[in-house]
Amino acid sequence: MNELLMKQWRSQAECRTNGPHDPDLFFPVGNSKPALLQTEQAKAVCNNICPVLSECIVWTFESEQDTGVSGGMSAGERRTLKQRHEHLAILATHTALLAEKYPESEAPDGNRASIHNGSGRS
Repeated sequence: MNELLMKQWRSQAECRTNGPHDPDLFFPVGNSKPALLQTEQAKAVCNNICPVLSECIVWTFESEQDTGVSGGMSAGERRTLKQRHEHLAILATHTALLAEKYPESEAPDGNRASIHNGSGRS
């Protein structure tokens, strides 16, 4: 993901900005009933109210996040999607959404902005 876009979206992420969201909420420990409840609470923050969910999903898969709740999914859910290669369809969908949200004309250096990397070229 383009470095400038990365900085912009992260400052708008619900988990970092609004409300008393303890960062530990997004990193439940174990598979006990309280940990599973904590996972569901963290996913609700992402899926119900986060304005930059698509950005987070793309970042989560591109940076291969393997712990915690990220992109509205638990680490186990992400692993399952990757094993089935279903994450590729999710990535394609959200990358397309981001291409609409951040049109090429918004590239600060005049080059075509790439959603996939910081090169500035697609």
